[in-house]
Amino acid sequence: REEGYWAGALAINIAIAGAVFVLVFIPWVALTVPNVPVGPILAVLVPLMIVIPILAYPWSKTIWMAIDRAFMHPL
Repeated sequence: REEGYWAGALAINIAIAGAVFVLVFIPWVALTVPNVPVGPILAVLVPLMIVIPILAYPWSKTIWMAIDRAFMHPL
């Protein structure tokens, strides 16, 4: 693989982390809209945004390889 090949896996990893952020943040804020608890939201989301990319990176590489195989090197 050429230099920069895994940039697609990095983009997928960022998309996964962003999706988790949105799926946690939006309902939490929507359910507590008059008095949004900023401290607890940060206490949950900051560790999630550290752990999720680490856990999702192998999956993002697998997804990127599948995309590459399906679109760039079809059978």
